[in-house]
Amino acid sequence: RNRNSVIGNSRTFFVLIINEIFQGTVVGNSSQQRSAKVPQ
Repeated sequence: RNRNSVIGNSRTFFVLIINEIFQGTVVGNSSQQRSAKVPQ
């Protein structure tokens, strides 16, 4: 039971990291495109 909880926690942690990276990439790309559209 403890082993399963550890696997579940690591899996949740992994999903959270992937979600953070994905959100950071999407937000970064959208902000770069937005700034690129604005004439300097």
